[in-house]
Amino acid sequence: MDDQAALEQLRRIDHIVVVMMENRSFDHMLGYLSLPRPDGTAGRTDIDGLRGPEQDRNHFNGKDYPIAPMGDRGLTKLQDPCHSGWCVGEQMANAMSGFVANYATTRAHQDPGDVMRYQTGAHVPFYDFLADEFAVLDRWFCSVPGSTWPNRVSALAGQVDKKDNQFPPLYMERSFVRSLPRKVSWRWYSSDPGSLRLIDDQYRTGYADNFAYVEKPSLVQPHTFFTDVMAEELPNVSWIDPNFVDLGGLQGADDDHPPTDVMAGQSFLLKIYSVLAASALWRKTMLVMVYDEHGGFYDHFDPTTGLPEQFTSRAQFGHFGPRVPALVVSPLTERGSAFGSAQNNDPRLVYDHTALIKTILLRFASDDTSGLPGRVATSSHLGHTLTVDEPRPWPPVPDETVGRVTLWWADTIALRLVYPLAEAPALAELGVGGGPSLPQRAGQFLWDLINKLKDRLAPKRPPAPSRGAVLAEPQELSAGVAAAARVIRAEGLPPGQP
Repeated sequence: MDDQAALEQLRRIDHIVVVMMENRSFDHMLGYLSLPRPDGTAGRTDIDGLRGPEQDRNHFNGKDYPIAPMGDRGLTKLQDPCHSGWCVGEQMANAMSGFVANYATTRAHQDPGDVMRYQTGAHVPFYDFLADEFAVLDRWFCSVPGSTWPNRVSALAGQVDKKDNQFPPLYMERSFVRSLPRKVSWRWYSSDPGSLRLIDDQYRTGYADNFAYVEKPSLVQPHTFFTDVMAEELPNVSWIDPNFVDLGGLQGADDDHPPTDVMAGQSFLLKIYSVLAASALWRKTMLVMVYDEHGGFYDHFDPTTGLPEQFTSRAQFGHFGPRVPALVVSPLTERGSAFGSAQNNDPRLVYDHTALIKTILLRFASDDTSGLPGRVATSSHLGHTLTVDEPRPWPPVPDETVGRVTLWWADTIALRLVYPLAEAPALAELGVGGGPSLPQRAGQFLWDLINKLKDRLAPKRPPAPSRGAVLAEPQELSAGVAAAARVIRAEGLPPGQP
């Protein structure tokens, strides 16, 4: 599709919905699509996913660690791989061969093969459905070869000056939202608080009508994403944050950040798709599902070589980070399509997070990227993925897919009824009573202390960051959001306003 046709297709979209999930690589979540299926059929040849254990392996300490399916095993907090800037550098070293070595030296007493495990269709059933029905993008890279918040800042503001998380994650960056004309409606849907409030200080407090919860209304803000869709009041631009912080009960984390069960994310995204697809807004909507960064999990494709110069020249830190899962869901996307490797790395179909800004401003702000970094103006956009002339009717989610999610919910509810605090790791950080027990907190503190000492003694690593500047793994996300929420509340954000 030529550039003008892609622009015309994008102009047919009146609602862009972005959901940015957490900390999983492309190969970890969608790489299975290119492997042989359990029923004996061949995997997809139009997607550059996993190639098999003979090729996809890391070597460490005299032993090979090939890829292996994750199966029913989950991940604990202590198994959350390191994804600080220096860790990502080690993981990507020597053509993406350092994942196991980095994990083994930063997560002692864990199985070094943890980072080589991948999900299968049985464990990401909703993604399996989306891959069959919509568009998979296998050339979407982290903007920053580093942590969560630098990548989220890049997705909103175009760039950031460091690879590691700031703690608390309260930034003062100019987001793309400031570039939206007054006539363009937008709303940030989140748990508490919205990531825009953390990244752009102009929106730290106030703007009550532009922030809402995803699914639980409050007296202060009666809107939710679901009620807005059902009332056909969805704004032109919707950004959805998953629940980063597990508050326990039935409203736990669903962001895919370990130790969150990926089935929670599948349930979350299935609900978003279902309400959109069944609405009158479907014909003019584009839903983009993408991840902020790879989270330390293996991905075989090396972004430091083999990509078009038009793309790589925009990398802020010399090169982009690993690939992340990305899907475009729209009635204008062709069934079972793929973009990126299938088009021989056409630079118009190779993406980093600035593609979100470019797409939104191209559609709703006449491509006005003034005030944002120059790399936003030269970014690729998602209009090229909209290749269908007539909007397709929404495909219903198969009963089998819904059934897998339903059975997971049944098991989860049963567990939480018997052990109410079993999955509430962030309660202590939020100051909510009934959090982890004293022995649990002491054990976590001791383990973090051991890791800090090991990091200081580890060879060939940069100097440790100053105390308080970067929060040690693996608690950076939940504790960071909780600390930022406390600051924003103290600055005047009223209760019941996300």
